[in-house]
Amino acid sequence: MSRSGISPEKRLGSAKLVRSAFKLCVLLLAGWAGHSTIAVAQFRVDEATIPLVEAAFRDGRLTCHQLVESYLDSIAARDQVGPAVNSFLELNPDALTIADQLDQDFRQTGPVGSLHCVPMVLKDNYDTADQNHTTAGSLTMRGFLAPSDSFQVAKLRAAGAVFLGKVNMDEWAVGVSGYSSRGGQTHNPYRVNRGPGGSSAGTGVAVSANFALAGVGTDTIGSIQLPAAFDGIVGIRPTSGLIGRSGIIPGSLFTDTSGPMTRTVTDAAIILGVMVGIDPDDPATEASAGKSFTDYTQFLQRDGLRNAHIGVLRTLFGEPLSGDNDEVDATFNQAVAEMQKRGALITDPVSIDGSEADITNLVTVNSYQFKPGLDDYFATFGASAPVHSLADIITASQQPGISNKVRPATLQALIEAQKLGDLTDPAYLSALATINSLRASLLQFMQQNGFDALVFPSTTCVAPPLPGVIDPTYHCGSVAQPLAAGEIPGVMPPVLSPISGFPAIVVPAGFSADGLPIEISFFGEPFSEPTLIKFAFAFEQATKARRRPRFVVPTGAAAATEANASPTSSTLSSKPYGWLLDDFERSEAK
Repeated sequence: MSRSGISPEKRLGSAKLVRSAFKLCVLLLAGWAGHSTIAVAQFRVDEATIPLVEAAFRDGRLTCHQLVESYLDSIAARDQVGPAVNSFLELNPDALTIADQLDQDFRQTGPVGSLHCVPMVLKDNYDTADQNHTTAGSLTMRGFLAPSDSFQVAKLRAAGAVFLGKVNMDEWAVGVSGYSSRGGQTHNPYRVNRGPGGSSAGTGVAVSANFALAGVGTDTIGSIQLPAAFDGIVGIRPTSGLIGRSGIIPGSLFTDTSGPMTRTVTDAAIILGVMVGIDPDDPATEASAGKSFTDYTQFLQRDGLRNAHIGVLRTLFGEPLSGDNDEVDATFNQAVAEMQKRGALITDPVSIDGSEADITNLVTVNSYQFKPGLDDYFATFGASAPVHSLADIITASQQPGISNKVRPATLQALIEAQKLGDLTDPAYLSALATINSLRASLLQFMQQNGFDALVFPSTTCVAPPLPGVIDPTYHCGSVAQPLAAGEIPGVMPPVLSPISGFPAIVVPAGFSADGLPIEISFFGEPFSEPTLIKFAFAFEQATKARRRPRFVVPTGAAAATEANASPTSSTLSSKPYGWLLDDFERSEAK
Protein backbone atom coordinates (compact mmCIF):
# COMPACT_ATOMS: atom_id res chain seq x y z
CA MET A 1 0.00 0.00 0.00
CA SER A 2 1.11 3.56 -0.65
CA ARG A 3 1.23 6.26 1.99
CA SER A 4 -2.29 7.39 1.07
CA GLY A 5 -3.63 3.91 1.78
CA ILE A 6 -4.45 3.31 -1.88
CA SER A 7 -2.59 0.72 -3.88
CA PRO A 8 -0.07 2.05 -6.46
CA GLU A 9 -2.01 0.32 -9.25
CA LYS A 10 -5.25 2.10 -8.33
CA ARG A 11 -3.56 5.47 -7.82
CA LEU A 12 -2.07 5.33 -11.28
CA GLY A 13 -5.59 5.25 -12.62
CA SER A 14 -5.16 2.58 -15.27
CA ALA A 15 -4.68 -1.16 -15.21
CA LYS A 16 -2.69 -0.82 -18.39
CA LEU A 17 0.22 0.54 -16.39
CA VAL A 18 0.58 -2.71 -14.47
CA ARG A 19 2.77 -4.40 -17.03
CA SER A 20 3.68 -8.02 -17.13
CA ALA A 21 7.20 -9.04 -16.17
CA PHE A 22 7.74 -10.04 -19.77
CA LYS A 23 7.05 -6.56 -21.12
CA LEU A 24 9.27 -4.97 -18.51
CA CYS A 25 12.12 -7.29 -19.49
CA VAL A 26 11.61 -6.43 -23.15
CA LEU A 27 11.82 -2.73 -22.36
CA LEU A 28 14.94 -3.21 -20.31
CA LEU A 29 16.71 -5.28 -22.93
CA ALA A 30 15.66 -3.05 -25.82
CA GLY A 31 15.98 0.37 -24.31
CA TRP A 32 18.31 0.95 -21.42
CA ALA A 33 21.69 0.20 -22.94
CA GLY A 34 21.39 2.48 -25.93
CA HIS A 35 18.77 3.95 -28.22
CA SER A 36 15.20 3.63 -27.09
CA THR A 37 12.87 1.48 -29.15
CA ILE A 38 9.77 2.73 -27.36
CA ALA A 39 7.34 3.89 -30.05
CA VAL A 40 3.61 4.21 -30.60
CA ALA A 41 2.29 2.92 -33.93
CA GLN A 42 4.02 5.11 -36.54
CA PHE A 43 5.22 7.75 -34.08
CA ARG A 44 8.63 7.55 -32.42
CA VAL A 45 8.54 9.00 -28.91
CA ASP A 46 12.31 8.98 -28.50
CA GLU A 47 13.69 12.51 -29.14
CA ALA A 48 10.18 13.77 -29.91
CA THR A 49 9.52 17.51 -30.03
CA ILE A 50 6.41 19.59 -29.35
CA PRO A 51 5.79 20.33 -33.07
CA LEU A 52 6.17 16.65 -33.98
CA VAL A 53 3.75 15.61 -31.24
CA GLU A 54 1.23 18.25 -32.32
CA ALA A 55 1.40 16.99 -35.91
CA ALA A 56 0.91 13.39 -34.77
CA PHE A 57 -2.18 14.39 -32.79
CA ARG A 58 -3.63 16.18 -35.81
CA ASP A 59 -2.92 13.25 -38.13
CA GLY A 60 -4.46 10.71 -35.77
CA ARG A 61 -1.19 8.81 -35.36
CA LEU A 62 -1.01 9.42 -31.63
CA THR A 63 -3.26 10.01 -28.64
CA CYS A 64 -2.37 11.78 -25.44
CA HIS A 65 -2.93 8.54 -23.51
CA GLN A 66 -0.46 6.70 -25.75
CA LEU A 67 2.16 9.43 -25.42
CA VAL A 68 1.97 9.65 -21.64
CA GLU A 69 1.94 5.88 -21.28
CA SER A 70 5.04 5.60 -23.46
CA TYR A 71 6.96 8.01 -21.23
CA LEU A 72 5.84 6.11 -18.13
CA ASP A 73 7.13 2.91 -19.73
CA SER A 74 10.45 4.57 -20.49
CA ILE A 75 10.75 5.75 -16.88
CA ALA A 76 10.01 2.26 -15.59
CA ALA A 77 12.65 0.79 -17.88
CA ARG A 78 15.57 3.04 -17.01
CA ASP A 79 15.15 5.31 -14.02
CA GLN A 80 15.44 2.82 -11.16
CA VAL A 81 16.56 -0.30 -12.99
CA GLY A 82 19.00 -0.83 -15.85
CA PRO A 83 21.23 2.26 -15.85
CA ALA A 84 19.23 3.57 -12.85
CA VAL A 85 19.82 7.29 -13.35
CA ASN A 86 17.50 8.06 -10.43
CA SER A 87 15.88 11.27 -11.67
CA PHE A 88 12.34 10.82 -10.35
CA LEU A 89 11.02 11.20 -6.81
CA GLU A 90 7.42 10.29 -7.59
CA LEU A 91 5.03 9.99 -10.49
CA ASN A 92 1.75 11.81 -10.84
CA PRO A 93 -0.86 9.07 -10.26
CA ASP A 94 -3.42 11.09 -12.24
CA ALA A 95 -1.29 11.48 -15.38
CA LEU A 96 -3.24 9.00 -17.50
CA THR A 97 -6.59 10.27 -16.29
CA ILE A 98 -5.56 13.78 -17.32
CA ALA A 99 -4.36 12.41 -20.66
CA ASP A 100 -7.75 10.77 -21.27
CA GLN A 101 -9.52 14.06 -20.57
CA LEU A 102 -7.22 15.87 -22.98
CA ASP A 103 -7.97 13.26 -25.64
CA GLN A 104 -11.68 13.88 -25.12
CA ASP A 105 -11.18 17.64 -25.33
CA PHE A 106 -9.15 17.25 -28.51
CA ARG A 107 -11.89 15.20 -30.18
CA GLN A 108 -14.53 17.77 -29.25
CA THR A 109 -12.81 21.15 -29.62
CA GLY A 110 -9.19 20.61 -30.60
CA PRO A 111 -6.07 21.36 -28.53
CA VAL A 112 -6.65 23.10 -25.20
CA GLY A 113 -3.58 25.29 -25.59
CA SER A 114 -0.06 25.62 -26.97
CA LEU A 115 1.16 22.81 -24.70
CA HIS A 116 -1.68 20.37 -25.38
CA CYS A 117 -0.57 17.07 -23.87
CA VAL A 118 3.07 18.01 -23.47
CA PRO A 119 4.32 15.54 -20.83
CA MET A 120 6.56 17.52 -18.48
CA VAL A 121 8.55 17.02 -15.30
CA LEU A 122 8.72 19.45 -12.40
CA LYS A 123 11.59 20.18 -10.09
CA ASP A 124 10.56 19.35 -6.52
CA ASN A 125 10.33 22.99 -5.42
CA TYR A 126 7.22 23.88 -7.45
CA ASP A 127 3.93 23.81 -5.53
CA THR A 128 1.34 21.56 -7.17
CA ALA A 129 -2.27 21.13 -6.09
CA ASP A 130 -2.36 17.43 -6.86
CA GLN A 131 -1.22 14.16 -5.32
CA ASN A 132 2.47 14.99 -5.75
CA HIS A 133 4.37 16.25 -2.74
CA THR A 134 6.48 19.41 -2.65
CA THR A 135 9.60 18.90 -0.55
CA ALA A 136 12.63 20.64 -2.10
CA GLY A 137 14.31 17.23 -1.95
CA SER A 138 14.18 17.15 1.84
CA LEU A 139 12.93 14.37 4.09
CA THR A 140 12.03 17.08 6.61
CA MET A 141 9.08 17.91 4.30
CA ARG A 142 7.76 14.36 4.17
CA GLY A 143 4.09 14.14 3.32
CA PHE A 144 3.59 17.82 2.44
CA LEU A 145 0.94 18.52 -0.19
CA ALA A 146 0.68 22.14 -1.34
CA PRO A 147 -2.90 23.47 -1.36
CA SER A 148 -2.54 25.32 -4.67
CA ASP A 149 -0.48 25.39 -7.85
CA SER A 150 2.44 27.76 -8.16
CA PHE A 151 1.98 30.59 -10.65
CA GLN A 152 4.07 28.73 -13.22
CA VAL A 153 2.41 25.35 -12.74
CA ALA A 154 -1.02 26.93 -13.13
CA LYS A 155 0.01 28.60 -16.40
CA LEU A 156 1.56 25.43 -17.80
CA ARG A 157 -1.39 23.30 -16.73
CA ALA A 158 -3.87 25.72 -18.34
CA ALA A 159 -1.90 25.50 -21.60
CA GLY A 160 -2.40 21.73 -21.63
CA ALA A 161 0.76 20.34 -20.06
CA VAL A 162 0.60 16.94 -18.34
CA PHE A 163 2.88 16.69 -15.33
CA LEU A 164 4.40 13.23 -15.08
CA GLY A 165 5.78 13.78 -11.60
CA LYS A 166 8.33 15.49 -9.39
CA VAL A 167 12.05 15.00 -9.99
CA ASN A 168 15.12 15.18 -7.79
CA MET A 169 17.09 18.32 -6.95
CA ASP A 170 19.85 19.40 -4.63
CA GLU A 171 18.25 19.65 -1.22
CA TRP A 172 16.79 23.14 -0.67
CA ALA A 173 18.67 24.06 -3.90
CA VAL A 174 21.87 24.17 -1.84
CA GLY A 175 24.52 22.74 -4.16
CA VAL A 176 24.91 21.76 -7.80
CA SER A 177 25.61 18.01 -7.61
CA GLY A 178 22.12 16.47 -7.80
CA TYR A 179 21.91 14.92 -4.32
CA SER A 180 19.09 15.13 -1.78
CA SER A 181 18.11 13.31 1.39
CA ARG A 182 14.79 12.44 -0.18
CA GLY A 183 16.02 11.13 -3.52
CA GLY A 184 19.70 10.32 -3.09
CA GLN A 185 22.12 10.85 -5.97
CA THR A 186 20.92 11.46 -9.53
CA HIS A 187 23.25 10.16 -12.28
CA ASN A 188 24.32 11.53 -15.63
CA PRO A 189 22.51 9.65 -18.46
CA TYR A 190 25.55 9.73 -20.75
CA ARG A 191 27.95 8.13 -18.30
CA VAL A 192 26.28 7.10 -15.07
CA ASN A 193 29.36 7.45 -12.86
CA ARG A 194 29.34 11.19 -13.65
CA GLY A 195 27.35 13.96 -12.02
CA PRO A 196 24.26 15.52 -13.62
CA GLY A 197 24.81 19.07 -12.39
CA GLY A 198 22.31 20.86 -10.19
CA SER A 199 20.33 21.96 -8.55
CA SER A 200 17.77 21.15 -11.29
CA ALA A 201 19.41 17.75 -11.71
CA GLY A 202 16.30 15.61 -12.06
CA THR A 203 14.84 17.88 -14.74
CA GLY A 204 18.05 17.85 -16.75
CA VAL A 205 18.40 14.07 -16.62
CA ALA A 206 14.72 13.23 -17.20
CA VAL A 207 14.48 15.50 -20.26
CA SER A 208 17.76 14.30 -21.73
CA ALA A 209 16.91 10.64 -21.09
CA ASN A 210 13.57 10.95 -22.93
CA PHE A 211 11.53 10.39 -19.79
CA ALA A 212 9.46 13.48 -20.71
CA LEU A 213 8.96 15.84 -23.59
CA ALA A 214 10.18 18.81 -21.53
CA GLY A 215 10.61 20.14 -18.03
CA VAL A 216 11.12 23.25 -15.93
CA GLY A 217 13.79 24.10 -13.42
CA THR A 218 14.86 26.99 -11.24
CA ASP A 219 18.14 28.85 -11.25
CA THR A 220 19.65 30.76 -8.32
CA ILE A 221 23.33 30.50 -9.29
CA GLY A 222 23.49 28.30 -12.39
CA SER A 223 20.92 25.66 -11.47
CA ILE A 224 19.29 25.53 -14.91
CA GLN A 225 22.44 26.23 -16.89
CA LEU A 226 24.69 23.65 -15.26
CA PRO A 227 22.46 20.56 -15.59
CA ALA A 228 21.55 21.62 -19.12
CA ALA A 229 25.26 21.71 -19.97
CA PHE A 230 26.18 18.42 -18.27
CA ASP A 231 23.08 16.55 -19.50
CA GLY A 232 23.16 17.66 -23.13
CA ILE A 233 19.98 19.76 -23.40
CA VAL A 234 18.79 23.34 -23.92
CA GLY A 235 18.16 25.53 -20.89
CA ILE A 236 17.00 29.12 -20.63
CA ARG A 237 17.75 31.23 -17.59
CA PRO A 238 15.50 34.24 -18.27
CA THR A 239 15.98 37.87 -17.32
CA SER A 240 15.22 38.47 -13.65
CA GLY A 241 11.60 39.59 -13.48
CA LEU A 242 10.47 37.98 -16.75
CA ILE A 243 8.90 34.96 -15.05
CA GLY A 244 6.76 34.84 -11.90
CA ARG A 245 8.03 32.84 -8.94
CA SER A 246 5.18 32.71 -6.44
CA GLY A 247 4.55 29.20 -5.17
CA ILE A 248 8.15 28.08 -5.71
CA ILE A 249 10.24 27.29 -2.64
CA PRO A 250 12.77 30.13 -2.70
CA GLY A 251 16.55 30.09 -2.54
CA SER A 252 17.13 33.82 -2.91
CA LEU A 253 14.58 36.19 -4.35
CA PHE A 254 17.48 38.36 -5.51
CA THR A 255 18.59 35.83 -8.13
CA ASP A 256 15.89 33.10 -8.25
CA THR A 257 14.20 32.51 -11.58
CA SER A 258 12.41 29.72 -13.39
CA GLY A 259 12.87 28.51 -16.94
CA PRO A 260 12.35 25.79 -19.54
CA MET A 261 14.66 22.80 -20.00
CA THR A 262 14.18 20.98 -23.30
CA ARG A 263 15.95 19.01 -25.99
CA THR A 264 15.52 21.71 -28.65
CA VAL A 265 15.53 25.49 -28.85
CA THR A 266 12.11 25.38 -30.51
CA ASP A 267 10.54 23.60 -27.56
CA ALA A 268 12.20 26.02 -25.13
CA ALA A 269 10.79 28.97 -27.07
CA ILE A 270 7.29 27.48 -27.03
CA ILE A 271 7.34 26.88 -23.28
CA LEU A 272 8.90 30.26 -22.49
CA GLY A 273 5.95 31.95 -24.18
CA VAL A 274 3.61 30.24 -21.73
CA MET A 275 5.71 31.00 -18.66
CA VAL A 276 6.11 34.78 -19.05
CA GLY A 277 3.69 37.33 -17.62
CA ILE A 278 2.94 39.50 -14.61
CA ASP A 279 2.64 37.49 -11.40
CA PRO A 280 0.45 39.44 -8.94
CA ASP A 281 2.31 37.83 -6.05
CA ASP A 282 5.79 38.58 -7.42
CA PRO A 283 6.41 42.33 -7.69
CA ALA A 284 9.66 41.75 -9.59
CA THR A 285 7.64 40.76 -12.68
CA GLU A 286 6.29 44.30 -13.02
CA ALA A 287 9.60 45.13 -14.71
CA SER A 288 8.65 42.84 -17.60
CA ALA A 289 5.52 44.78 -18.58
CA GLY A 290 5.63 45.34 -22.33
CA LYS A 291 8.89 43.41 -22.66
CA SER A 292 7.70 39.83 -23.02
CA PHE A 293 6.11 37.80 -25.79
CA THR A 294 3.53 35.03 -25.68
CA ASP A 295 5.09 33.57 -28.81
CA TYR A 296 8.88 33.33 -28.92
CA THR A 297 8.82 30.96 -31.91
CA GLN A 298 8.62 34.02 -34.17
CA PHE A 299 12.32 34.53 -33.42
CA LEU A 300 13.41 31.10 -34.66
CA GLN A 301 15.48 32.01 -37.71
CA ARG A 302 17.91 29.63 -39.41
CA ASP A 303 19.99 32.59 -40.62
CA GLY A 304 19.77 34.30 -37.25
CA LEU A 305 23.53 34.62 -36.85
CA ARG A 306 23.96 36.74 -39.98
CA ASN A 307 25.38 40.17 -39.05
CA ALA A 308 25.08 39.37 -35.34
CA HIS A 309 27.76 41.17 -33.30
CA ILE A 310 28.96 38.57 -30.84
CA GLY A 311 31.72 38.97 -28.28
CA VAL A 312 33.72 35.86 -27.40
CA LEU A 313 34.15 35.92 -23.62
CA ARG A 314 37.57 34.52 -22.73
CA THR A 315 38.04 35.87 -19.19
CA LEU A 316 35.42 36.33 -16.47
CA PHE A 317 36.18 38.12 -13.20
CA GLY A 318 39.88 37.52 -13.69
CA GLU A 319 39.48 33.79 -14.43
CA PRO A 320 40.28 32.36 -17.89
CA LEU A 321 37.47 30.35 -19.44
CA SER A 322 39.89 27.97 -21.12
CA GLY A 323 42.80 25.73 -20.23
CA ASP A 324 40.96 23.24 -18.01
CA ASN A 325 40.03 20.73 -20.73
CA ASP A 326 41.39 20.54 -24.27
CA GLU A 327 38.22 19.01 -25.71
CA VAL A 328 36.02 21.73 -24.26
CA ASP A 329 38.38 24.41 -25.59
CA ALA A 330 38.50 22.85 -29.07
CA THR A 331 34.72 22.42 -29.25
CA PHE A 332 34.14 26.00 -28.17
CA ASN A 333 36.59 27.35 -30.76
CA GLN A 334 34.88 25.27 -33.44
CA ALA A 335 31.55 26.73 -32.35
CA VAL A 336 32.91 30.27 -32.72
CA ALA A 337 34.24 29.40 -36.17
CA GLU A 338 30.81 28.04 -37.13
CA MET A 339 29.15 31.28 -36.04
CA GLN A 340 31.59 33.28 -38.13
CA LYS A 341 30.88 30.97 -41.07
CA ARG A 342 27.18 31.71 -40.62
CA GLY A 343 27.78 35.46 -40.91
CA ALA A 344 28.32 36.54 -37.32
CA LEU A 345 30.61 39.50 -36.67
CA ILE A 346 33.01 38.20 -34.03
CA THR A 347 34.99 40.19 -31.48
CA ASP A 348 37.57 37.91 -29.88
CA PRO A 349 38.75 38.04 -27.14
CA VAL A 350 36.45 39.80 -24.69
CA SER A 351 37.06 40.08 -20.96
CA ILE A 352 34.80 41.09 -18.08
CA ASP A 353 36.80 42.64 -15.29
CA GLY A 354 36.36 41.73 -11.66
CA SER A 355 37.58 39.25 -9.12
CA GLU A 356 36.57 36.46 -6.79
CA ALA A 357 35.22 39.18 -4.47
CA ASP A 358 32.32 39.67 -6.91
CA ILE A 359 31.32 36.03 -6.46
CA THR A 360 31.68 36.39 -2.71
CA ASN A 361 29.32 39.36 -2.74
CA LEU A 362 26.73 37.37 -4.67
CA VAL A 363 26.97 34.49 -2.21
CA THR A 364 26.61 36.96 0.66
CA VAL A 365 23.44 38.49 -0.77
CA ASN A 366 21.89 35.10 -1.46
CA SER A 367 22.82 33.74 1.97
CA TYR A 368 21.09 36.66 3.68
CA GLN A 369 18.01 36.22 1.49
CA PHE A 370 17.67 32.49 2.20
CA LYS A 371 16.17 32.61 5.72
CA PRO A 372 13.53 35.31 5.21
CA GLY A 373 12.51 33.80 1.88
CA LEU A 374 11.90 30.38 3.39
CA ASP A 375 10.19 31.76 6.47
CA ASP A 376 7.80 33.82 4.33
CA TYR A 377 7.07 30.81 2.13
CA PHE A 378 6.13 28.61 5.09
CA ALA A 379 4.05 31.36 6.69
CA THR A 380 1.49 30.97 3.88
CA PHE A 381 0.68 27.41 4.96
CA GLY A 382 0.25 27.80 8.68
CA ALA A 383 0.04 24.55 10.63
CA SER A 384 -0.30 22.37 7.51
CA ALA A 385 3.44 22.50 6.74
CA PRO A 386 5.69 19.97 8.49
CA VAL A 387 8.23 22.72 9.20
CA HIS A 388 7.63 26.44 9.58
CA SER A 389 11.03 28.12 9.36
CA LEU A 390 14.68 27.62 8.52
CA ALA A 391 15.26 26.94 12.21
CA ASP A 392 12.71 24.11 12.08
CA ILE A 393 14.42 22.66 9.00
CA ILE A 394 17.77 22.60 10.79
CA THR A 395 16.27 20.86 13.82
CA ALA A 396 14.40 18.30 11.73
CA SER A 397 17.46 17.63 9.57
CA GLN A 398 19.35 16.46 12.65
CA GLN A 399 16.74 13.91 13.72
CA PRO A 400 17.37 10.14 13.55
CA GLY A 401 16.46 8.66 10.19
CA ILE A 402 17.14 11.94 8.41
CA SER A 403 20.50 13.19 9.70
CA ASN A 404 22.41 10.32 8.09
CA LYS A 405 20.96 11.22 4.67
CA VAL A 406 21.54 14.99 4.75
CA ARG A 407 24.94 15.97 3.42
CA PRO A 408 26.99 17.67 6.15
CA ALA A 409 27.83 20.56 3.81
CA THR A 410 24.14 21.16 3.15
CA LEU A 411 23.31 21.19 6.84
CA GLN A 412 26.23 23.51 7.56
CA ALA A 413 25.03 25.94 4.87
CA LEU A 414 21.59 26.01 6.50
CA ILE A 415 23.12 26.64 9.92
CA GLU A 416 25.30 29.48 8.63
CA ALA A 417 22.33 31.12 6.92
CA GLN A 418 20.32 30.93 10.14
CA LYS A 419 23.04 32.84 11.98
CA LEU A 420 22.85 35.84 9.64
CA GLY A 421 21.05 39.05 10.48
CA ASP A 422 18.10 40.53 8.63
CA LEU A 423 18.10 42.52 5.39
CA THR A 424 19.10 45.71 7.17
CA ASP A 425 22.48 44.25 8.14
CA PRO A 426 25.35 46.48 6.87
CA ALA A 427 27.19 43.47 5.43
CA TYR A 428 24.15 42.58 3.32
CA LEU A 429 23.52 46.13 2.18
CA SER A 430 27.16 46.60 1.20
CA ALA A 431 27.25 43.40 -0.84
CA LEU A 432 23.93 44.27 -2.48
CA ALA A 433 25.12 47.75 -3.45
CA THR A 434 28.29 46.30 -4.96
CA ILE A 435 26.33 43.77 -7.04
CA ASN A 436 23.90 46.40 -8.27
CA SER A 437 26.84 48.57 -9.31
CA LEU A 438 28.32 45.61 -11.15
CA ARG A 439 25.03 45.06 -12.97
CA ALA A 440 25.00 48.66 -14.16
CA SER A 441 28.61 48.35 -15.34
CA LEU A 442 27.84 45.14 -17.28
CA LEU A 443 24.93 46.77 -19.07
CA GLN A 444 27.12 49.75 -19.97
CA PHE A 445 29.83 47.36 -21.19
CA MET A 446 27.40 45.56 -23.50
CA GLN A 447 25.95 48.74 -24.90
CA GLN A 448 29.20 50.64 -25.39
CA ASN A 449 30.70 47.74 -27.33
CA GLY A 450 27.57 47.21 -29.40
CA PHE A 451 27.37 43.50 -28.57
CA ASP A 452 24.17 41.71 -29.48
CA ALA A 453 25.36 38.89 -27.25
CA LEU A 454 28.37 37.31 -25.61
CA VAL A 455 29.20 33.65 -26.12
CA PHE A 456 31.26 31.42 -23.83
CA PRO A 457 31.67 27.76 -22.89
CA SER A 458 28.82 26.76 -20.56
CA THR A 459 31.38 25.00 -18.37
CA THR A 460 35.14 24.70 -18.71
CA CYS A 461 35.08 20.93 -18.10
CA VAL A 462 32.68 18.11 -18.83
CA ALA A 463 30.54 16.49 -16.15
CA PRO A 464 32.73 15.34 -13.22
CA PRO A 465 32.79 11.91 -11.57
CA LEU A 466 30.43 11.39 -8.66
CA PRO A 467 31.88 11.69 -5.16
CA GLY A 468 34.26 8.84 -4.39
CA VAL A 469 34.63 7.84 -8.05
CA ILE A 470 37.99 7.78 -9.82
CA ASP A 471 37.44 7.89 -13.57
CA PRO A 472 40.70 7.94 -15.58
CA THR A 473 38.92 9.51 -18.57
CA TYR A 474 38.16 12.70 -16.61
CA HIS A 475 40.48 15.69 -16.85
CA CYS A 476 39.84 19.18 -15.50
CA GLY A 477 42.95 21.29 -15.02
CA SER A 478 44.85 20.16 -11.95
CA VAL A 479 41.79 18.76 -10.16
CA ALA A 480 42.57 15.55 -8.28
CA GLN A 481 40.25 12.59 -7.90
CA PRO A 482 38.21 11.43 -6.12
CA LEU A 483 36.17 14.58 -5.72
CA ALA A 484 34.60 15.45 -2.41
CA ALA A 485 30.83 15.47 -2.06
CA GLY A 486 29.51 18.60 -3.73
CA GLU A 487 32.79 19.46 -5.48
CA ILE A 488 32.02 20.45 -9.09
CA PRO A 489 35.00 21.93 -11.00
CA GLY A 490 34.79 24.15 -14.07
CA VAL A 491 31.55 25.96 -13.27
CA MET A 492 32.53 29.63 -13.29
CA PRO A 493 30.66 30.55 -16.55
CA PRO A 494 27.08 30.00 -15.26
CA VAL A 495 27.65 32.65 -12.57
CA LEU A 496 27.48 35.54 -15.07
CA SER A 497 23.73 35.38 -15.67
CA PRO A 498 22.60 35.32 -12.01
CA ILE A 499 25.12 37.93 -10.85
CA SER A 500 23.89 40.29 -13.57
CA GLY A 501 20.23 39.31 -13.75
CA PHE A 502 20.66 39.15 -17.55
CA PRO A 503 19.41 36.17 -19.61
CA ALA A 504 21.41 33.22 -20.91
CA ILE A 505 20.58 30.22 -23.07
CA VAL A 506 22.60 27.00 -23.05
CA VAL A 507 22.74 24.93 -26.24
CA PRO A 508 24.58 21.70 -27.25
CA ALA A 509 27.83 22.16 -29.18
CA GLY A 510 29.56 18.76 -29.21
CA PHE A 511 30.88 15.83 -27.22
CA SER A 512 34.06 14.68 -25.55
CA ALA A 513 35.82 11.49 -26.61
CA ASP A 514 34.14 9.60 -23.77
CA GLY A 515 30.68 10.72 -24.92
CA LEU A 516 29.91 13.58 -22.56
CA PRO A 517 28.13 16.76 -23.71
CA ILE A 518 29.94 20.04 -24.30
CA GLU A 519 27.77 23.15 -24.57
CA ILE A 520 27.97 26.88 -25.20
CA SER A 521 26.02 29.78 -23.71
CA PHE A 522 24.65 32.92 -25.32
CA PHE A 523 24.29 35.87 -22.92
CA GLY A 524 22.61 39.22 -23.54
CA GLU A 525 21.12 42.39 -22.13
CA PRO A 526 17.95 42.32 -20.00
CA PHE A 527 14.90 41.08 -21.91
CA SER A 528 16.98 40.09 -24.94
CA GLU A 529 15.51 36.56 -24.97
CA PRO A 530 14.28 37.02 -28.58
CA THR A 531 17.82 37.75 -29.74
CA LEU A 532 19.37 34.90 -27.78
CA ILE A 533 16.75 32.45 -29.03
CA LYS A 534 17.45 33.57 -32.61
CA PHE A 535 21.19 32.99 -32.20
CA ALA A 536 20.81 29.69 -30.34
CA PHE A 537 18.36 28.33 -32.91
CA ALA A 538 20.59 29.27 -35.83
CA PHE A 539 23.56 27.60 -34.15
CA GLU A 540 21.54 24.51 -33.24
CA GLN A 541 20.27 24.09 -36.79
CA ALA A 542 23.76 24.55 -38.24
CA THR A 543 25.40 22.00 -35.95
CA LYS A 544 22.70 19.50 -34.86
CA ALA A 545 25.04 18.70 -32.00
CA ARG A 546 22.64 16.99 -29.58
CA ARG A 547 22.79 13.20 -29.35
CA ARG A 548 20.57 11.01 -27.18
CA PRO A 549 22.25 9.48 -24.13
CA ARG A 550 23.64 5.97 -24.33
CA PHE A 551 23.52 5.31 -20.57
CA VAL A 552 27.10 4.06 -20.41
CA VAL A 553 27.79 2.12 -17.21
CA PRO A 554 31.59 2.10 -16.74
CA THR A 555 33.33 -1.05 -15.64
CA GLY A 556 36.57 -1.65 -13.82
CA ALA A 557 38.08 0.94 -11.50
CA ALA A 558 35.70 3.70 -12.57
CA ALA A 559 32.74 1.64 -11.38
CA ALA A 560 34.26 0.33 -8.13
CA THR A 561 32.40 2.70 -5.86
CA GLU A 562 29.31 2.77 -3.72
CA ALA A 563 28.16 5.82 -5.67
CA ASN A 564 27.79 3.62 -8.76
CA ALA A 565 26.18 0.67 -7.03
CA SER A 566 23.13 -0.56 -8.92
CA PRO A 567 19.88 -0.40 -6.98
CA THR A 568 18.51 -3.42 -8.83
CA SER A 569 19.15 -5.60 -5.80
CA SER A 570 16.61 -3.56 -3.82
CA THR A 571 13.23 -5.11 -3.17
CA LEU A 572 11.81 -1.94 -4.69
CA SER A 573 12.89 -3.07 -8.16
CA SER A 574 10.10 -5.64 -8.03
CA LYS A 575 7.59 -2.75 -7.78
CA PRO A 576 8.16 -0.87 -11.05
CA TYR A 577 5.67 1.87 -10.17
CA GLY A 578 5.32 1.62 -6.40
CA TRP A 579 8.77 3.06 -5.72
CA LEU A 580 7.68 6.31 -7.27
CA LEU A 581 4.61 6.55 -5.12
CA ASP A 582 6.26 5.77 -1.81
CA ASP A 583 9.56 7.56 -2.03
CA PHE A 584 10.08 7.63 1.73
CA GLU A 585 10.10 3.84 1.81
CA ARG A 586 12.50 4.02 -1.12
CA SER A 587 14.76 6.39 0.78
CA GLU A 588 14.85 4.12 3.79
CA ALA A 589 15.88 1.22 1.54
CA LYS A 590 18.98 3.01 0.29
